[in-house]
Amino acid sequence: MVSSNTLITERKPGYLNWRDFKANGVNLGSWFCLETFMVPKLFAEHGNGAQDEWTFCQNEGVAATKVLDTHYKKFFTKQDIDVLAANGINVLRIPFIYSAWIEVPGSPHYRGPQVAIMKELATYAIEEYDMHIVLDLHALPGGVNWLEIGEAIGHGDWFYNENNLRLSFEAVEAVLRYIQESSGHPESYTIAPVNEAVDSKDIRTFGTPHALSDRAAAWLLRYILGTIQRVEAVNSSIPIMFQDSFKGESFWATQLPESANVVIDTHCYYFAGRQCNPDNTIPVINQDAKDAQKSGRFPVVIGEWSIETEFDNRLGDRKKLYEAGRDAFNEHTQGNIYWSGRVDSDAKVHGEGTKRDYWSFIDMITDGVVTPMQKKK
Repeated sequence: MVSSNTLITERKPGYLNWRDFKANGVNLGSWFCLETFMVPKLFAEHGNGAQDEWTFCQNEGVAATKVLDTHYKKFFTKQDIDVLAANGINVLRIPFIYSAWIEVPGSPHYRGPQVAIMKELATYAIEEYDMHIVLDLHALPGGVNWLEIGEAIGHGDWFYNENNLRLSFEAVEAVLRYIQESSGHPESYTIAPVNEAVDSKDIRTFGTPHALSDRAAAWLLRYILGTIQRVEAVNSSIPIMFQDSFKGESFWATQLPESANVVIDTHCYYFAGRQCNPDNTIPVINQDAKDAQKSGRFPVVIGEWSIETEFDNRLGDRKKLYEAGRDAFNEHTQGNIYWSGRVDSDAKVHGEGTKRDYWSFIDMITDGVVTPMQKKK
């Protein structure tokens, strides 16, 4: 609940207000920011043994151009958007590596037609189905979390590096220029300037508040405040989705301007570190949903989650777990954005099935796990 005296930047007509919007969304992961577990065949056939996209591009050299261009054009299509829309999806969160937007000296990451290909599909989703698009800078120069998704495995030098901060602001400005000047639908976009930024190298802390130190939180706050300033200078009606680095909305709420057009992005997973199985996960989901929005100062959305549990996965329990998460997040927050649209992995999970069965939203639709949400009377 937002208090009546909360200051809110006045928005232009037609722009999304995350305070009264409910997301039923899907991430388009591994489209423009590859993860090996999601596209294992691509890494098996190309990249000379690379375990992340940085090394993939380094090893492939100019040959990466053709491989990645083909991937960009085929991994998600208008037909996929049709299927998602038919099942009630209203938000697409699209992760990018910074190279789609800016040149970074010394980075092997490919800069190609990512934005143009994204624009074609996003425009279709907007004009045909009134979907909202979140442009997510998943990886920033220097690396934000020591993982492949942050720039490359072993990269965490985004923190405390003034040049990397400057380059990150350049990427933010490039995304803003696209939204405001090139998209044709600035009212249909949110900018997400960072994803899961943590300075801890201890993987056991990842996904917990301990993954981000106080010093690193201060650096991240500097970046977010700078992003807010830049967005407001261009168009204050464009929302900013701030991934909370597992600290939660209440940690950041008092450190951000109360008038900022910000929605906090919290991620909830059950496949590691929480002792979850299909029989005990629903209460955990419900508690996550209730805990997500403590201060009420800023709206919160669950920007990533999936239904794989750490132990004893059962194919027959997928539907109840998915609907429990979707409904709980919809009740207690501004909704959910599932991870992820397509996961082409036949790797076994603990219990029944494969990664594809629990993570790949389009396959879950085919299997009858996902069906349109029924409106309450």
